[in-house]
Amino acid sequence: EARRITKNTPVRFSAQASAKPPTKLGVKPGGTVSVETAIYGLVTKSANDAAAALGELLAGSEEAFARKMTAKARALGMSRTTFRNASGLPDPNQRTTARDMATLGLALRRDFPQYYAYFSTRSFAYGKTRLANHNRLLGSVMGVDGIKTGFVNASGFNLVASMKRNNRHLVAVVLGGSSGGARDARMRSLLEKYISEASASRTAPTIAERDVGNDVAPVSVASASASASSSASSNESNEAMPAPAKPIHSSRTVLRAAAAQTARKIAAGHAVDPIKPNAVRTIKVKLNGAQT
Repeated sequence: EARRITKNTPVRFSAQASAKPPTKLGVKPGGTVSVETAIYGLVTKSANDAAAALGELLAGSEEAFARKMTAKARALGMSRTTFRNASGLPDPNQRTTARDMATLGLALRRDFPQYYAYFSTRSFAYGKTRLANHNRLLGSVMGVDGIKTGFVNASGFNLVASMKRNNRHLVAVVLGGSSGGARDARMRSLLEKYISEASASRTAPTIAERDVGNDVAPVSVASASASASSSASSNESNEAMPAPAKPIHSSRTVLRAAAAQTARKIAAGHAVDPIKPNAVRTIKVKLNGAQT
């Protein structure tokens, strides 16, 4: 929007950017790709070298860009997120929560609908190679159109996913998967469970938390969307997303605050969306031979 760059602006890879560990595009120091190629590298292959190079392009250094990322996070209401690098590669001071990642996912769709289709890219040609998206839910779960996978040893296998189905929108977050398959299975379950509760229109934020065994899973329904999370576990580093911090609000405290806010709106004469019953029909189908 500031017209500082275009999709065709060359992104130069410094020695520091090129040295980032996999996954990456593998551009040599001094080499360049276009901004759009770097974007495709980020959304499909989680290219750590491209993230660092873009950070250097936009802020002069990756460290300065991380400070800008953190400032933007605070402006969006991501109060428990701190970025230390552009890629999310391991750093003990880099942290986030499922709630904050959901807030970011919602902001991307809300603020940049003209670019959101990038997150639906299932593969792209880079040189003589076709790079596939790490998000296996694209093309396998109806309505999933993004957003981002992540994997660091402090938080295991992670995914921020978005879904649009029957004009309902959902954003869900899983942190701490023990494997890519376990993460994806958990996400499928969350998406199918909560899509019927998502609104077709923008609604006031409603936040609650529920216990899942020994984990605390924040479930946030905001702007017709929802998020849910499992707790963190440890694995070795590859693609990146910051490590999770623990949720801070109890469900009673959050729900009381929401109820008080609604009461204030009613007292002030503001319209409040009524709770409307939805007719529900449950059917059994078979997908790939498995009954659902």
